[in-house]
Amino acid sequence: SPEAQNVTGRCFDIRGENLGIAEGWHLGPVAKQTDDPADMGPVVAELMSKARLNASMAGTDHEGPGFPSQSI
Repeated sequence: SPEAQNVTGRCFDIRGENLGIAEGWHLGPVAKQTDDPADMGPVVAELMSKARLNASMAGTDHEGPGFPSQSI
């Protein structure tokens, strides 16, 4: 429909009386790449400690079974 012409690529969350819009895949913390892939462990650990937690099905930050934590 003409009303939907600028909606392309959006994901909506519809539950009960609520209509929400997903805001995923934003760039999080950044670090300088290492020359040797074997040196990535500490870099990834630092990025994980600074990164926002993954969202639950309710769209809220969540940590626990089945979700990555902020540490490795």
